[in-house]
Amino acid sequence: MLAIPTKTNASLAGTLLALGALSMVLLGGCMVGPNYHRPATPVSPNWSMSDHVRSQGEPAQLGSWWSHFNDPVLENLIGQSLHQNFTLREAGERIIEARARRDIASGNLFPQSQSLDGVYSKSRLSSVTPNFFAFPGVFQPNLFPDSWTVGLNAAWELDFWGRYRRAVESADASLDATCAAYDEARVLMLAEVAQAYVEIRTLENRMAIAQKNLAVQRRTLELAEKKKQAGLATGLDIAQAETNVGQTEAVLPSLEIARRKANHRLCVLLGRPPADLMDEIGFTGQIPHPPHNLAFGIPADLLRRRPDVRRTERELAAQSARIGIAESEFYPHISLTGNLGFAAEDFGDLISSAGHTAAISPNFSWNLLNYGRIKNNVVAEKAAFRAMCNAYHASVLKATQEAEDAQVAFILSFDRADSLFQSVRGASDAVEKSETLYSEGAIDFGRVYVLQSQVLIQQDQLAIAQGQIASNLIELFRSLGGGWSRGTPTVLMSEVSHAEPIVIDSPPPMDWTPAMSEEI
Repeated sequence: MLAIPTKTNASLAGTLLALGALSMVLLGGCMVGPNYHRPATPVSPNWSMSDHVRSQGEPAQLGSWWSHFNDPVLENLIGQSLHQNFTLREAGERIIEARARRDIASGNLFPQSQSLDGVYSKSRLSSVTPNFFAFPGVFQPNLFPDSWTVGLNAAWELDFWGRYRRAVESADASLDATCAAYDEARVLMLAEVAQAYVEIRTLENRMAIAQKNLAVQRRTLELAEKKKQAGLATGLDIAQAETNVGQTEAVLPSLEIARRKANHRLCVLLGRPPADLMDEIGFTGQIPHPPHNLAFGIPADLLRRRPDVRRTERELAAQSARIGIAESEFYPHISLTGNLGFAAEDFGDLISSAGHTAAISPNFSWNLLNYGRIKNNVVAEKAAFRAMCNAYHASVLKATQEAEDAQVAFILSFDRADSLFQSVRGASDAVEKSETLYSEGAIDFGRVYVLQSQVLIQQDQLAIAQGQIASNLIELFRSLGGGWSRGTPTVLMSEVSHAEPIVIDSPPPMDWTPAMSEEI
């Protein structure tokens, strides 16, 4: 270590300032490793069913897609889930964690170690060691000296090769990936809330259909019993009528079980213990009715809207920066260490001008014999990057497939519902006529039995198909990454109180540029 005399403190200050300025210039210099750009991923210019009439309607509001259903109850449930869902809150806390870790990484650009140290010691020196000198009456050394020392110590590894800047770059990308993971959790959670709600309403509708048919079948059973008493019917008519009644009654418990399960699933999504929500949402039996025509943009929008695609791409960017961190180990670590302080034997002299001390020590370390390990670490980081690049391309293809499948299912599910509607209308008319003819004795009960069984099945299938239209639209919105927007706040758990949420602004959108600038 180079000791600087007290009288040169002014020169020391100037030297430190000059070194600091030089280091800041060096920080803007070279950085080893590849400079990342998002890999080009070609997608189709249009959806496969973009020419269908149902894809020619108003533009879909992906940020708040639930508004297309015009259902106040659904909108209220969505609002509750955004503030109370624990999975979403967990993802929000991950953002706070990632931001803190990013700040830790950026802090390493400055002196990595700073400390204010103070030491007091009292010693007893030996008077019988070699070279001990004492002249009684003229020079007598102090065998019990005191030592007071206080100083500011700092160590700074200069970022010549960009190791710390690559670490900040990686942390920035990881923060972006964490924000995308929050959006992904939000998209999935909103879709699950809406799906559970649609399932509850569909099951309510199916229960209402079953109860309506059960009432008709019970009246028919009463009619068959009266006709048998009058000698106009046989026991077979009663047996068939009882069969229909029993089968329909057996349907109701299974529907109620399914409704309760969907209800409990919705409670968990709302962040509350499972309970019956009937008092809150009511028993309407009305399946949410989606619009018949909506336009869903173009496939290229998926790269911006799908949170899972953005998350995978940001993780790829973070891995690219780790390659530079690994490559920086090929080069020496250049550091500055320094000390400014005071030292004296007597405490009263500690802060005096004569007690000033200073030292500065440039140094370096170089792992000359570790190139095998360093090289293989670089190879491993590059292989990890290529693997993640393939995962990114796969995520784009998967997102495109899901969106295409959902659009096909949504558009064609209307055709199935229309056909079932015609079937139900014909079956209902046939049942009504057959019941009239049976009461008049024009036909036997066999035809009534078959038609009543068929109409229940047809009506139940129609309710399922109508619920499936709404479910398919929800799945389409999920596959398109609907449910978030950069203009809306992100709700996170409070770091102070876990009872009240806090709101922070969402991070700005990332810039997208084509291809890697350096081959990996």
